[in-house]
Amino acid sequence: MKRRAGGLILLLLTVMLVGVFAWRFWMGGDERAIEKVLWRGMELVNKDQQEGDLTAISRAGELAGLFTIPFTIQPLPNITGRAIADADELRAMVFRARSAVDRIDVEVLDLRLEVVTPGEEALMWIAVQGAFDGNPELSEAIERYRVRWRKTSGDWKIAEIEPADTIHLPKC
Repeated sequence: MKRRAGGLILLLLTVMLVGVFAWRFWMGGDERAIEKVLWRGMELVNKDQQEGDLTAISRAGELAGLFTIPFTIQPLPNITGRAIADADELRAMVFRARSAVDRIDVEVLDLRLEVVTPGEEALMWIAVQGAFDGNPELSEAIERYRVRWRKTSGDWKIAEIEPADTIHLPKC
């Protein structure tokens, strides 16, 4: 009798573990894919040493490739005073920013992700802190953004970025 109970408990635990892993695989796939794109974007933004123009142009181009066509970046405090919706303008802005400083260190402080429509659309609220060396006008800052993600041609991409404070969302 005890042997049967032990076997039943083991079976239930196995089923639960398989269920958790299956849920993470199927239901958590969008979240993991989005976070992977986010972390790649962070790698492309960060800069820890002087770099040549070709490297800066390449990184700016790859970063712009993480956005949908069309996309919108609403006016962001400390970054841009107007909306950006053009990939060439985004590449140029990223290139200028990278050229203006010796070091860029952007770190995620808080992140919330909600898949609105699985396989189609997601919303992210993110708090980031940036540190910049080489430009005395820039200093460490904490910013909060809402990022709308869309899946296009099988890849998750950024469709819109706007300051979270302007849409009165709870802070991360």
